[in-house]
Amino acid sequence: MPKVIYLSGGMTGIPEHNYPEFHRVANILRKKGYIVFSPAETNGGEYSLEMRPRLLRVDTHYILSADMVCVMAKTWANSPGSRYEALVALTCGIPVWIIDEDGLPIDQVVEGEIGTVITKEVAP
Repeated sequence: MPKVIYLSGGMTGIPEHNYPEFHRVANILRKKGYIVFSPAETNGGEYSLEMRPRLLRVDTHYILSADMVCVMAKTWANSPGSRYEALVALTCGIPVWIIDEDGLPIDQVVEGEIGTVITKEVAP
């Protein structure tokens, strides 16, 4: 059975809410055989700061249904929403991976102190 991935990354302040990059990376992961939940798709293409609390509640359902969360390396660390999604996953025992623009894992994310998300280099 294919693994289910929730794709996470920055949206706020990025042109087109970073949807083109979400679509591109989701397609790469799908070609590798994964089932992908992407907020660029699940939110119907609409996004604003005012909508963020409601959208994060909806996306939390998808996170909890996933086998893993993949955060996009270039944008996740500066995104409060993406950091929230990673923390929810980690708290619930769902692995979180930082992926590059080709959908390849770079690092695994681990929970540090309460409310803090740090990265841990993955051994080759």
